[in-house]
Amino acid sequence: MKQLIDKYANSTQEEKNKFLDSLQDFSNAPPLTVHRQAATYIKGIFRANRNRLELYVDSHFAHKTTRISEGILAKLVSELEEQQSLLCEFLAYGAERVAALSLTPLSLWTPTEHHWIINIQAKTAKTKIEHPCILPKALGDRVRKNAIQHGYTCPFPNYKTIGHEITLITKQRYQIRLTLHYFRKRFATIADKTLMSPNDWDFLMGSKQDTGHEASIYQLDDITALETAYSKYLEPFLAFGANTPTKETLQSEHTKELEHHLQTMSAENTFLKQQIAQKDAIIQSLLTQLQSQHIAQTKQTRDPITS
Repeated sequence: MKQLIDKYANSTQEEKNKFLDSLQDFSNAPPLTVHRQAATYIKGIFRANRNRLELYVDSHFAHKTTRISEGILAKLVSELEEQQSLLCEFLAYGAERVAALSLTPLSLWTPTEHHWIINIQAKTAKTKIEHPCILPKALGDRVRKNAIQHGYTCPFPNYKTIGHEITLITKQRYQIRLTLHYFRKRFATIADKTLMSPNDWDFLMGSKQDTGHEASIYQLDDITALETAYSKYLEPFLAFGANTPTKETLQSEHTKELEHHLQTMSAENTFLKQQIAQKDAIIQSLLTQLQSQHIAQTKQTRDPITS
């Protein structure tokens, strides 16, 4: 490689152009992934040796993730070892990127009545946005117990090793390539079909929106509303094997919500009417008393008492 770099450095412009054309053709040869990755490495080596190549190699490929049915996914996870399946569940509910979730210290976990709130720090999040992630209490307890038993200060410091094992096992047993990043995509796919505000679930994922309002602007210390929305709209659908939200399910949920609001408004309306009726009766009683007093005073004025 050094000889090639030296030869390129001492070549004429015409010879350099021929070399660049040859490398460009090489990068576009099939299979594209292999050749473009190799061409990128060559460019990097030349640049490190102060001989930058004026050549563009597109090494970015659109990765289309194949959806795994919930039934098969549930079976896959159930047949994994304890730590492997626990990591899958952790990522399925946590929403954030694997590294941020796995490496956030247990000391940054806050318990509530029904959940664990994981406080993702800006320095850990890829988007540099400080935000919470929410886990069901029982799942969070299991993750913490596993970490403490292994002497970890964070949930899964060995997530890369476990993830590699999961991919190999699922590929060998089912010819399915399951990666840890799949669970984040699954979370977004499910969340997008629920009644939960996109601003809220996008915030839980630690995503930075390109347009519109960012949820982080409006989040205060109390995230009770966010926790309630997660528990109500999203959590029931995140379990492996759970039914994906359908149009009929969402319409049913929406109808129930409307009926609940109408019942609440009707009860409030009935209460207000009762209060108004009670106050009206009191006012009428006072008016009657005032009228009686006025009549008595008027009679006294017209018929003074004589001795």
